Amino acid sequence: MKNIHEISKQFLDILSQIKDTVQKILEIEDHKYDIIKNMEIDQLLVINEEEADFLHKIEIFEIKRVDLMETLSLKIGFDPQQPISKIAKFLPEEHQKNILSISMDIKNLCTRIDIITDRNEYILKNSVEIIAQILELTQGTPIDQYNSQGLSADVKKHSLHMLDQLV
Repeated sequence: MKNIHEISKQFLDILSQIKDTVQKILEIEDHKYDIIKNMEIDQLLVINEEEADFLHKIEIFEIKRVDLMETLSLKIGFDPQQPISKIAKFLPEEHQKNILSISMDIKNLCTRIDIITDRNEYILKNSVEIIAQILELTQGTPIDQYNSQGLSADVKKHSLHMLDQLV
């Protein structure tokens, strides 16, 4: 059976992995700004898949973090729902400072991600509105109007089948 020191070290390690992954998500979100601004839809699809992979990693790390937190709470006797600042006091002294520091880094990174995500959402929404306005303007000209078959409105469809011809 693992002792408190080993579990605390694993907890510190999983927090470090979460921090590194959150940092990568921040970098992706920041890069996404340029992609959205330049309307590079193909690149947006690629980077969204990359981001999804990192988000999946976060989910896995979070399951491990919760499991380690519960194990520590059973061994030491604290409520795992408490803030990390209170929980750290129960952990080995050599890990306390690093756990608090990494936890604060994760919180700060998440705040930055929220800000960048809001910015990206704003730019994307405005881009979609501009595209909608352009499409609305082009639909007003007779040259650009098309029927349900994709033909110009002034072009008549010619039947290729005998049964389709009018009598």
